[in-house]
Amino acid sequence: MSKSELLEACVSFQIEKSRKQIEEKCRTLNCLEAIVYLNYQTYALSGILSADFCREIVKYPEALALFSREYREPLHEKCASLFREAQQKKLIQPESNFELAFMFFENTLLYALFAPYEEPKRALTYGNAVLTYLAGICTAEGRKELHRMTASGELQPAV
Repeated sequence: MSKSELLEACVSFQIEKSRKQIEEKCRTLNCLEAIVYLNYQTYALSGILSADFCREIVKYPEALALFSREYREPLHEKCASLFREAQQKKLIQPESNFELAFMFFENTLLYALFAPYEEPKRALTYGNAVLTYLAGICTAEGRKELHRMTASGELQPAV
């Protein structure tokens, strides 16, 4: 087995496991909880990939394409569906733009991965950024729901 094939097998195994876990759990949560959970679990996946692995994988476009096709794109669709549902339930403001929100989540994740400090501060920073962004686009009812989730400790960033 070549290095490229080995990387693809590793990526495929890990992303399928993570994606299925996220999709199953999201079915049991309300739409806003599911958006937060999806972001936190995406962060958790990044934590199990070593820095060496991340440096190597960029050299293999096939593995990156697999990651995008099997993980990023399905979760993008899932998050878009949850976002629309939250807008319909009047938890997120109707004028909020999902694509901008998703770009924010992705860019914040990339920043957090390479932030100059250690866990758990890195996870806390990422979690706070996601919650702050969501609070900014939520309706008053949505902010109450976010507050309830954070006050109860139901959803915490993975470390």
